[in-house]
Parts: sequence; C-alpha cells; structure tokens
Amino acid sequence: MTVFSKVMILGDPVLRASAQPVKDVCASENHKIAGALAETLYHFRRQHGFGRGIAAPQINYSKRILYLEIPKPIVMINPEVLWRSRSRFQLWDDCLSLPYLYAWVERYQRLSVRYWDLKGKRRTVTVDDRYAELLQHELDHLDGILMIDRVVGQNPIFYREALEREFENGNLSVRPDALKA
Repeated sequence: MTVFSKVMILGDPVLRASAQPVKDVCASENHKIAGALAETLYHFRRQHGFGRGIAAPQINYSKRILYLEIPKPIVMINPEVLWRSRSRFQLWDDCLSLPYLYAWVERYQRLSVRYWDLKGKRRTVTVDDRYAELLQHELDHLDGILMIDRVVGQNPIFYREALEREFENGNLSVRPDALKA
C-alpha cells in the first residue's frame, strides 16, 4: 500500500538542489516513488484544493522523476526538453511547496519533452498552454528552481488569500487559477 508523503516546503535544501538522474529506469524503487508522488498529490489536492503535478524532490527524493496529470496521469523519468516555442505567455503560478503564494511568471507556450516511462519505454510528449506551464514548473523542481525564481513584472508575488480576495472584489480581470482548471 502506498501512502502519501510530506511535501517539502520552501527552506528545505532538497528543493534547491539538482535532482540526480535515475540510472535504472526499470527499478522497482521508481514505482514506489511514483506511487508516493501520486498519493501525495491526491492528498494535497483534497486538503488544499489545487495541484496537477509533483516532482520527486518535493517529497524528499533527489531523483529526476515527475508525476503529472496532463490531462491523464503520467510518470516521467529523466525528462529532457527537446524543443521550446518562441512564443511565451504570463500567468499566476502556484506550487505545493509554497501553498500560500501565487507568483506571476512567464512560460513557453509549447514544449516537447522526451522521457522514460515506468516500463522502460522511451516516449516523447508535446504540450501547450496550461500543460506546458505545468510541465515547465515541474521540470524546474528537478533543477532546484522554484516559481519565485521565475517572477516577472511589478508586484509578482502575492499571498494566495490576498490575490483571491482581489479577484472577488473585481480588482483583477483574470482569475488567478484560470489556466489551471
């Protein structure tokens, strides 16, 4: 039985370190980590109301493994970016490791990533918009980069509660989680 893990919070050094490549992509440990990632994301989403992806460092595994819902669940081992679009867009980003914040960031509109799946098969996925931003966010976690490192513009970081209140009061034209639905 897989149980959920504690999500590492800003300040934990594992979040700022580069994750190590997985040497044996078919190892049973990868299934254990993937299960823990899925359970942790599910538990976090039930508790906090958001979350579509999680990286192994966020649950204290320094491995290059991601669990994403783009839109179906997918596990990526040793993902590598093959291509990024020239076009970019900006949005409010949120993170399991900083659950009380939103950050205004810029992301590539589309990207293509090659990875290994849990069966040891090489795969490639190309995503755009909301899945592209999610994948970029989780890839950053593998390199010790957090959303607060990617902020752009004036007043790029808000407490989650304050930003949601601004939207409810009509002071924001775009709902903070608009691309995350």
